[in-house]
Amino acid sequence: MRTRAASAALVALCAFGLTACPGPETEPPETQDDAGGGGDDGGGGDDAAVDGGEDAGSDADAEVIEPGDFDGLRGTVTVYRDDQGIRHIYAEYLEDLYFMNGYYTAKDRFIQLEFYRRIATGTLSELLGGLDSSTIATDSLFRTLGLKRDAKKYWEEEADKTTDAGIAAQSYSDGINAYLGRWSDGSEEIAPAARVIFQSPRVVAPWEPADSLAIARLLAFQLTYDADADLDMTITRQDMLETFDAESEDEDVRRRAGLYHDVLRFEAATTARHVDELDTSTPALTRRATSPRVDTDALRAQVRMHHAMSRSVLLKALDPLVPTRKGSFGSNNWVVSGDLTATGHAQVANDPHLGLSLPTVFYPIHLDLSEDKDGREPIRVIGASYPGLPGVVVGRTDDVAWGTTTGYYDYCDVYLEQVTGDADDAALAQVSFEGGAVEVVRYTEEIGVGFRGQVSQQVPITIEVVPHHGPILPIIGEGNRPRPRTAADTAVSVKWAGLGSANEVEFLTRLYRADEPSEVEEALDYYKVGSSN
Repeated sequence: MRTRAASAALVALCAFGLTACPGPETEPPETQDDAGGGGDDGGGGDDAAVDGGEDAGSDADAEVIEPGDFDGLRGTVTVYRDDQGIRHIYAEYLEDLYFMNGYYTAKDRFIQLEFYRRIATGTLSELLGGLDSSTIATDSLFRTLGLKRDAKKYWEEEADKTTDAGIAAQSYSDGINAYLGRWSDGSEEIAPAARVIFQSPRVVAPWEPADSLAIARLLAFQLTYDADADLDMTITRQDMLETFDAESEDEDVRRRAGLYHDVLRFEAATTARHVDELDTSTPALTRRATSPRVDTDALRAQVRMHHAMSRSVLLKALDPLVPTRKGSFGSNNWVVSGDLTATGHAQVANDPHLGLSLPTVFYPIHLDLSEDKDGREPIRVIGASYPGLPGVVVGRTDDVAWGTTTGYYDYCDVYLEQVTGDADDAALAQVSFEGGAVEVVRYTEEIGVGFRGQVSQQVPITIEVVPHHGPILPIIGEGNRPRPRTAADTAVSVKWAGLGSANEVEFLTRLYRADEPSEVEEALDYYKVGSSN
């Protein structure tokens, strides 16, 4: 029975993209001059939409939604779905625009949306932990990093809910919850795969703005978090230094004592330098490494914990968001001048390498607020959205087109901590720092474990955070379950730029209103942890 249930879940995971998004409902589009078009010649440059864009469909194809159709809807919303299956949403109020953005994302991509949330918030084991204990290790990592914890703190204590970003996050959540409500009362059709994965609508928690902010940080995690790579390189370094010992009795081993410095060189390739005052008299090759000796078995256990999901047969369908070893990432974008295009408009092309999945990691959508009855400036944006985030992450408006590629910056460091006290002592543990002792911050949480959302047990986890660095990585014991850290354990903390409060939605909503490069740069001030070009 257990094997059969696991097979059914696996089939559902692999097939949900085929069942969650219905086929096109619209007739071939008619011409209309707006950003809703996909008909300019490949483009997406300045004014590319104005000359010869395509409308989503005729009035006969429109789904007209009136205020009485949804609680809280302020005006009429018109929705088309074109022959490519892309939603085009026209609204009269900003709240309505993002409300329907959330509603239709849930309608078309609910399972994907919910899985992203469960990964980011460390609640995946409620769905699959009863079948595959690797989800418990993964939940332990994300609970420890605290993406949802930070997002909730930001939303409750810092967020300005009156800005475009605040309205977008709240209204998007309201739209998702409207879909959940209709699923619950039976008025909305749900994909067959969802009935396999979720026991009932009751196992799905209401969506919160903090969930969207946590998913935004999950995307940043994929692009910037590399604690696992730091651990791997530390293991490699230490293994090489200990294997090729300069004091070994074996002459062949002694001769290879400098191999580490040959394999991982930090010496400049040439003596050329840009700073005349730079001292190059002591080559890095001859310097002694100062990194501490670490228990490599403990580090290997941490690496296994980081990659628990990538080893799970059940979760291969979620490949774009499964934490995997770095080194395979890449992306490219380029711009073609309007002097070289048939339309005379600049064109932007972008290929972010986020992996292939079914459904795709991106959800194309067009949002149009041409005549806001509250008097706000128009928003007309089309492109690739990211399920869980309001708006579009890669795309264009009438004035600006943008792409994004990974930047390969180092946003993450790992520290070996000197800790006194166990994690389950009544008194808080302390870490050594700059000759003194600093108390760690402690959280206690429970990870629900079950199948299809029916939680059968709670696994406690003690989370310790070093104030000046970051969380201490959990110790994973038998059955992929976290156990309290003892003073005898190797304590490793992670300092990642993605920890702490921020709001990537602010960057996006400001970008939609930018009409010149300086305003794009101002919007980028709110883009904190993307590691992107």
